[in-house]
Amino acid sequence: MNEQTTMQEKKRWFEVDVAGMREFHGGRQGWQLSKELVSNSLDEEQVTFCKFELTHDGQVATLIVEDDGPGFRNASDAYTILGSTYKRARPDLRGRFNLGEKEVIAVSRSAVVETVGKRIIFAENGERREEATIRTKGTRVELILPWSPKKVEQTIVRMKRLLPPKNVKYSVNGEIVPYREPYKTFETTLETVLLEKGFMRRTMRKTQVELHKPAFQDPPMLFELGIPVQRIECAFHVDVRQKIPMNPNRDAAKPSYLKHLYAEVLNQTIMEVPEDKISQGWIRQAVEDSRTMPEVVKQVVQKRFGEKVVLWSSDRQANEKAVEADYESVRPKELSRLERKRFVEVGGLKHASDIFSGDPDEEAKRSKEVKPNQDMLRIADYAKRLAKALVNREIRVRFYSKFGDGVAATYDQVTGTLSFNIATLGYDWFKQGITADTTAIILHELGHENPDYAHGPAFRRNLETVAGKAVMLALHQPDIFELN
Repeated sequence: MNEQTTMQEKKRWFEVDVAGMREFHGGRQGWQLSKELVSNSLDEEQVTFCKFELTHDGQVATLIVEDDGPGFRNASDAYTILGSTYKRARPDLRGRFNLGEKEVIAVSRSAVVETVGKRIIFAENGERREEATIRTKGTRVELILPWSPKKVEQTIVRMKRLLPPKNVKYSVNGEIVPYREPYKTFETTLETVLLEKGFMRRTMRKTQVELHKPAFQDPPMLFELGIPVQRIECAFHVDVRQKIPMNPNRDAAKPSYLKHLYAEVLNQTIMEVPEDKISQGWIRQAVEDSRTMPEVVKQVVQKRFGEKVVLWSSDRQANEKAVEADYESVRPKELSRLERKRFVEVGGLKHASDIFSGDPDEEAKRSKEVKPNQDMLRIADYAKRLAKALVNREIRVRFYSKFGDGVAATYDQVTGTLSFNIATLGYDWFKQGITADTTAIILHELGHENPDYAHGPAFRRNLETVAGKAVMLALHQPDIFELN
């Protein structure tokens, strides 16, 4: 076997292009890269302090992270991409990819990792060398980074927002970041990732979730064991006390995971949500999730819409009756499909037709067509003239009698049918001829020519338009307002 063949056999399957890693990670936020070094320190149970120092000398930034832990179990972890790690089998530890420190080293100009017994130097010329040290405790990582003063400043601010454990003294540029007592803690079952039988797999596991109230102008964040992951739309910082399934950059959880989490948070905090915050996006997502308890969904309905609320129905008369009875009418476009389903199934929300429409057979028995007399025909002719002039439509006019619902007239925009209820109006109403009262009812019904769910804003605008046209019509075509 010649020397060339031997060298080929010794080549590994893969090689890492540091320049390529730098291109991929160089544009990431400084805190997202820096947090990985702190995360490594906090994963060591023996650590009692972790110092984070980041400065800028006008040319480059210097980042130093140091702890007093046991040091790297394997010094080669400092430069081995995706090396095996005991942390993958521990849901209560943050590490899994064995990648984070390599990402921040890749974007640096040079770096030194010093751990127990060994110093690894990543030189500016791209070479790596190792030296023996007398260090017997802890790890110190020092990097020279091409970061701007602004990026340094932003990173310092964000690194002060970590939630360090009670037993670790964590400082940023000499300033102690104190342990924060959770506002509320609860237990639930969430998805996590673990190494089992030689493979990483997702599984469900009970865990503690801690809620913290954000400080002033401090955006709510999702945390994994005190390490920030991403900004979330929530009323609280949410710290999950086990591994969170997320992307390799560890800066985003799955949308479905967040929805489950929002549901669990809402179950614990619904009593504290003020009415003016009940329509926030995270609550709407939580309502869509089956984890949100039925009694919580009902409270969301009450806080958002009040006690008297119905869903818009295809039965316009039912919608109008609901409005007249001072019910809040919820339009379809105000809710997502899943929200609407949950509100109906467990939130006690009903359609207007469920409350304000009777049995169809009974309704048919109570309603009958009425043959018009001459007075009624004259009002019908008057209504047709107004419809043609005001909404540019040939309408049909019918008469019926239906006791008990108090409806004087209705207008079906689809068929263009105006219906007068004799049971409510009485025959004498038609005898009076053209009056303000007869005109008002006709104009009101013509206001429904442009469809609206009930007597909402769109209907009121339509009615104002029709009324305005009627005034101009009276000025320029007064004969329309005369009985034939």
